[in-house]
Amino acid sequence: TYMARMMPGLFAREGYTIVDDTTTVLLDNGWAAERPPQDGYLDWVFVEGVDYQTTLSEFVAVAGRVPLLPARAYNVWWSRWWPYNVTGLNDVIDGFAAHNLPLSMVVLDMDWHETGVPTVGCGPMAPPILNQCASGYGGYRWNTSLFPDPPGALSALHARGLEVMTNQHDQCQVDHCQINYNAYATAMGIDPASEAPIPCQFSNRDYVNGLYKYADWDNESASVDYFWEDYGLGGGVDGTVLGCVPAGDQHCMACLGDLHMGRSPMGNNTAALWTAAVRVSANEDRGLRGMTLGVYGGLGHHRYGIVGSGDTQEGWITLAYEIYASLTTANVLTAWTHDIGAFYPSSPSSTNDPVWYHDPLRFLRWVQFGVFSSFFRPHASGGEVRPWLYPNAAQLLPYWRLRNALGPYIYSAAHRAFQTGVVLVHPLYYESPTAEDAYTVSRLTEPGSPLQYAFGPDMFVATFTSNSSSVDVWVPPGRWLPLLSSRNGLVVGPQWSEYVGAATTHYPVFARAGSIIPLKKLADQHAVAPQQLTLLVMWSGADNGTTVVYEDDGASLQYTEGTVRSIVVSHAVFSSGLTRVTITPQGSYPGAPQTRMYSLRVRGLPRAPVSVTVNGNPVASSFGPTDGGPTGDIDAFAHAAAVTVDLLVAESGAVDANASVVFDLHTA
Repeated sequence: TYMARMMPGLFAREGYTIVDDTTTVLLDNGWAAERPPQDGYLDWVFVEGVDYQTTLSEFVAVAGRVPLLPARAYNVWWSRWWPYNVTGLNDVIDGFAAHNLPLSMVVLDMDWHETGVPTVGCGPMAPPILNQCASGYGGYRWNTSLFPDPPGALSALHARGLEVMTNQHDQCQVDHCQINYNAYATAMGIDPASEAPIPCQFSNRDYVNGLYKYADWDNESASVDYFWEDYGLGGGVDGTVLGCVPAGDQHCMACLGDLHMGRSPMGNNTAALWTAAVRVSANEDRGLRGMTLGVYGGLGHHRYGIVGSGDTQEGWITLAYEIYASLTTANVLTAWTHDIGAFYPSSPSSTNDPVWYHDPLRFLRWVQFGVFSSFFRPHASGGEVRPWLYPNAAQLLPYWRLRNALGPYIYSAAHRAFQTGVVLVHPLYYESPTAEDAYTVSRLTEPGSPLQYAFGPDMFVATFTSNSSSVDVWVPPGRWLPLLSSRNGLVVGPQWSEYVGAATTHYPVFARAGSIIPLKKLADQHAVAPQQLTLLVMWSGADNGTTVVYEDDGASLQYTEGTVRSIVVSHAVFSSGLTRVTITPQGSYPGAPQTRMYSLRVRGLPRAPVSVTVNGNPVASSFGPTDGGPTGDIDAFAHAAAVTVDLLVAESGAVDANASVVFDLHTA
């Protein structure tokens, strides 16, 4: 069932792809327009051979770049379909704080608004296509029994450093019970006395302007940050829309675009694509980055935010498919998000329970994958997703913190996607296009089979898709060190190797030997430019590396003009036993911090260094076992100043991936 929903991508092993774009809409002065029927259309032909990354860079030159999303989107989300009131929601957020867990995004599912009663008042029973809407899916009026003061509740969430997304079912129209119905209906030429619903029509500028003025950003909802367009297209390919009976009814087709609703050979779904464009542009018109969550609309959707996999059922095969879908959708430049743990329980009978729990081990494996995916968004229909309530909480909680720690690496990779079209999660055959094994580990066969992907420029991830604690790993060409444990030590590819996790907390993630992984502290969870930046050097004694840590204001569009800061970090190993790390900041942006504290951690040294100097001045260092997390005391440097750290190792020895040296960086 899952595989039947896949669409063609940009690449083929034959070395070329033809893109037929004649079934999609045109943009005319920034707005959608019907494509006039005429002869003489030209197909786009991409001839890439197996140079996939070059093809992506050429495609974004034609189809637009992959934008940076608001910075908080790359951290930790909270989402659950549950009728939370203000007190219940605050209890959840307090729980994150009490357990020292990061949290940046809060999603309010359907119950934030009034759901109506199917047989009276604002649960319209006619026309028949709105039966699902009458069951409560649609609406823009806050449920004041849960949120007595909506503006106050939103302000309180923002005061805690959180951004808010609300669930929308726009296909259900705007009925006469919405607060601003009279004004909105009048603006649309409808007599308010008729109580006729306002048809959803995203291709109508007046409708869209009214939707924001009278519903989405009215006085109650003015500070909602983003919207989740929960259309539920049936697999994203056949036009079946939640609330539309029969499938493909033209009323809801009009809602979702009022344009050609067909599917092109490349899988374009005009409705979802155009609606996402409208949602994103509303933020961009205010000088802010846009973001929406919705179904995939085909080629071009990479410009408009996040694609969600929809309501899935818990099971190993679902987890395996989500991993496969995540790496494969890189071939259309799209970053997917999944309901971590799955939306429905594995046992259908459990859906009658008001609260159900995921299988603890499978939930852990899902969370581990989620940390190393484009977006970390647990979500379920009633299912419990608070990790501290699980019996294996001691294994789960560190992964929430790890997602936050990886923030600088993930955000830098997101900017790399903006520059090149290569998204964070992508197939290993991008870097190894002639290696058949790279394709083997990128295919979905059955749960438990090898399934791997690249995670940014300097990591690759193997995955657990069964209850096994071991997995066969294909090591790509190069030299690699385990990121999360010392198991297996330094490995050299290409080769196959068995990964055995000594504990369920171990996960097969490998970093390129010589690479530098930027990390941040929990205290800096909301900062794009953390005050304390930890640089984890994956030391092998023979490999050099360079990374660029990217920073900007995290919210505006100034990054498109180059108003950014880049910190170039280089690591070099010399035959004399000297290891040198240089840190060179470049550029700036309004609001950039003027000082920066660095914690340099060198992992893999065989023994304690003989000496450590920072800008030529001797400093103390500590040496000992490490758990892979950032540690160490640090002092401040002027942010514009370059820093050079020299470390002298007395003699060579085997790499010890379970030891690190932490430097206390002092100014002269």
